[in-house]
Amino acid sequence: MRRVPLPVDLDFLQTRRRVSAAGWGLLVAGLLACALQFAEYRRASAEIDAREAAQTRAHEAARRAQPLAAAQGNPVGSEEAKALRGVAARLNADWGAMLGGVAGAQGEGVTWLSLQADQTRGRIAVAGQARSLAEMFEFVARLGAVQGIREAQLANYEWVQVGARDAVRFTVNAKWSGRP
Repeated sequence: MRRVPLPVDLDFLQTRRRVSAAGWGLLVAGLLACALQFAEYRRASAEIDAREAAQTRAHEAARRAQPLAAAQGNPVGSEEAKALRGVAARLNADWGAMLGGVAGAQGEGVTWLSLQADQTRGRIAVAGQARSLAEMFEFVARLGAVQGIREAQLANYEWVQVGARDAVRFTVNAKWSGRP
């Protein structure tokens, strides 16, 4: 057995690895592929920009021509304008406040089963179910106190069997302004 020390590999000793021709070839191929993709991206981007500009010009031309064509080809009569204003008024009603008010008036023992709102007549009808008469009357009082809802009146009620418990099914009618 020979007792010779192994050669020492020092950290500060730099050995240069030679880059193979295959490595240089792969690098050039990768750079070429990147350049081709970048050129394709620039071409596609320019084409999209040109199409967007053409579409914008077409929309502008159509928008400028539309009021003239609409005014000439389809004059709106007074009856139709009145009906359109009525539809716009119904759509502009303060639905969020009314629904939030009815939901806030609901209370612990009351569940509303249906809600019918007629903004043209200014009326709402809430059908609900309560555990007791007292909870039903409290709901009617709370509903009458909601802003925009007035004259809440009990229209009818009946005792029903829900599972093993008795409940009161009722309908409340009220006036609703519907204006924000």
